Amino acid sequence: MTYKQIILDFMREKNAIIHKHTRLLIATKPDMDELKSWPESEHEFIAGCIELSPSGMCPWCIKESKYHIKTCSKCSYGKRHGKCVDIKSRWKRIVHKLAQKNLTTMEIPELTRLVTITREKIYKGGKH
Repeated sequence: MTYKQIILDFMREKNAIIHKHTRLLIATKPDMDELKSWPESEHEFIAGCIELSPSGMCPWCIKESKYHIKTCSKCSYGKRHGKCVDIKSRWKRIVHKLAQKNLTTMEIPELTRLVTITREKIYKGGKH
């Protein structure tokens, strides 16, 4: 399995889990299409960061901060859905809906299991 496939599978599953709890999609079809277009090297880098993250993190945030410079103003996800830090962004709406249920992304059991499964796939190593 390639790193690209691991990341795409992760985001599809994360999307379904977030949607179940909020009725909102974290990633739309254009977002998934963009993810598919990224080279395997980007997915390998993202996989390494997700492996270390407790909640799986956002591929766009990881990509934009690759060189330790978070450039939200250049983020394509942020351009489509609002920068994650903006109060009216898709991400803030998701966080708000979860908070109404007294949840955070790290408190959703299905998401915790998904991150664990994804880490196992990454640990086994994506193949090019």
